[in-house]
Amino acid sequence: MAQLTAGYSGSDLASLARDAAYGPIRELKMDEVKSLDPVELRKVDMNDFLDSMKRMKKSVSPDSLAPFETWNHKFGEGSG
Repeated sequence: MAQLTAGYSGSDLASLARDAAYGPIRELKMDEVKSLDPVELRKVDMNDFLDSMKRMKKSVSPDSLAPFETWNHKFGEGSG
């Protein structure tokens, strides 16, 4: 999952997880949702995340990350 979401911001990841969490619910009809016992709802799986990644794109471009990467190399962890 980490490799698939390279370049996603923390906010992007939070949105992706939130969207994936709705995967099991999206499969149900409205009347099924209303009467569903939450314990019976299937667990979120990798397919939910993959489907969500089709809708939720990363919002940070590689070019906009360049200044942060430069700063991290100079002053960040392991800089010396």
